[in-house]
Parts: sequence; C-alpha cells; structure tokens
Amino acid sequence: MGWYFFLKLVKKNVNITLWELSNLIKENFKISLTDHTIFRILKKHKITRKRLRNKYYPEKKLGQEKEDINDFYKKLSKFNYKKNYFN
Repeated sequence: MGWYFFLKLVKKNVNITLWELSNLIKENFKISLTDHTIFRILKKHKITRKRLRNKYYPEKKLGQEKEDINDFYKKLSKFNYKKNYFN
C-alpha cells in the first residue's frame, strides 16, 4: 500500500520534485527509492509531471521593490541627457 501513499502525495503536491518524493517515502516507509524508480511508478499509473526548477529567480524581500525603484530614479536623475543625445 506504499504506492497508494505515493500517488496521493503526487496528486496533492503537483509541483513536488522526484528528490522530495524520494525523501518523503524514505521518512515514512524507511525505503530509499531512486528517481528512476519513482518515474517508473508514475509512468505505470499514467501520471505525467512537469520538470521544474526550484526557483527561476531570487526571492524578493518585503519592501525591496520600492528601494530598487528609488535607486533607479536616483541613477537616472544623475544622467545628463542633453550632453549625450542632443549634441
């Protein structure tokens, strides 16, 4: 019945990685499964998955966007457009 728990996890956590699945199975059932084994189980039960990276970009801190915009406008105000473009 371990595969039932496994399939339930996959349906509950759509974006879970094979590595995370392997660790959860190891914690609950004391069995270590490789990525390939997990893939075969998914294929057997006709469950497809999308390969995801953990993070495509760094996380933003709270209030960081305002600081970034302020820094951008400070740098922009120091730039002399007349000198460079209208000469």
